[in-house]
Amino acid sequence: MDIRKQIYISGQTYIGKVSPTPSAQESILFLKYSEPEIEAGGEFDDGVTSFTLTEVQKAVHTGTPISSIFDTVSLAIDYTEAGLRAELFVDTIVDRIEAEMDYLRNVDTTTNTELDKIVVI
Repeated sequence: MDIRKQIYISGQTYIGKVSPTPSAQESILFLKYSEPEIEAGGEFDDGVTSFTLTEVQKAVHTGTPISSIFDTVSLAIDYTEAGLRAELFVDTIVDRIEAEMDYLRNVDTTTNTELDKIVVI
């Protein structure tokens, strides 16, 4: 899976965005088992920075991009803290996506040869 990570500033706000693009084989797995979902909110903690976002489930591909806004004014935090939160958000979302995709690949008992024979219309 190709995962594009973006962190940028707009005014007094940091924005973290993750945009995954599945491979052809991963798209077949989505058709076969359904597209996995991740928690895009909840607890974010790397031992230095921690915060909580409202819990929300997002589909790994069709629910994207997965993004969050870290506004320095409404959160009463400085730019450094907003940037750290945006970075932690992006890194955690990528980790969650990769974990779900690893699980999906492990669930699949179909051989690569059989996957190559499946035709997506």
